[in-house]
Amino acid sequence: MIILLVLLFVSPQLFAQFGDLKKSVTDKAKEAGGAALAIAKTAFKKVAKPIPFEIKSSELKLNDPSYNIMGYSIDDFMKKTFIPALSKALNALPASTKVYIYGHASATGSENGSSTFIGNKKLSQKRAEAVRDYLMEHSSLNKDKFVVEAMSSSSPVPGESAENNVNCRVTFDLK
Repeated sequence: MIILLVLLFVSPQLFAQFGDLKKSVTDKAKEAGGAALAIAKTAFKKVAKPIPFEIKSSELKLNDPSYNIMGYSIDDFMKKTFIPALSKALNALPASTKVYIYGHASATGSENGSSTFIGNKKLSQKRAEAVRDYLMEHSSLNKDKFVVEAMSSSSPVPGESAENNVNCRVTFDLK
């Protein structure tokens, strides 16, 4: 009976202290999670180089020597560098993290197309989808892990003319 009375008087204070401790631990975990997220994203961005495309094409030039990344064919780069880095980043991040794949185009063609050209909007969408499909085929990631966006010619490479073919690319982000 005495123990019960002591618990009744002490427990509100203990519960308040426990609540404060729980909040402190939760806040520290969020801070650490935020730092881990930033570190994982930074590491991924160092590896996530733009994937080049031929002008007016959405075909991945997997083994064409004129389309390479850091001296590797696109296929070798994706399998040996990109996919392992992506998997590592996703394992370190919350399960809700998505891989954003942005398709880009140069400003040499029209945005909406013509009778002879599908247009930069559709072309950039097809480029992003081609990379997403490649990643799904060569990794264990499902379609729901990806968000594909057509940027068209709205985001040229900094310092480059919008008409430059270097803008025919796919870029990535994790959100």
